[in-house]
Amino acid sequence: NNLFYVSLYDHLYQRGYADAITDDPLIDGEQAMCGCVEDMNPVARADCTEMIARTNYTAYQDGEGGPYVVHSVPDTFNLEFASCQGYDYVEDFGPEEYAANPNAAE
Repeated sequence: NNLFYVSLYDHLYQRGYADAITDDPLIDGEQAMCGCVEDMNPVARADCTEMIARTNYTAYQDGEGGPYVVHSVPDTFNLEFASCQGYDYVEDFGPEEYAANPNAAE
């Protein structure tokens, strides 16, 4: 669901990202929009999209001292897509440093 949302709906349909940004005569370079990771140039910022799933449940205890019963409520499942906080590139601040202290680059 998230892959479809990001690649086809949000980026292609909503934003129109259908071609390389280097087709713009004001941008120098020949970097394709899609390609193999090992052939891509480094990026200065990467954004992400997260998926938030919600549904409703009914829960009750079945009799005094009985088991706790949980049932999902039909037709209440919902998916939302939201932007994650992007990661701004900082020289000499890699994934290991980010994992140890995400706010250290600020």
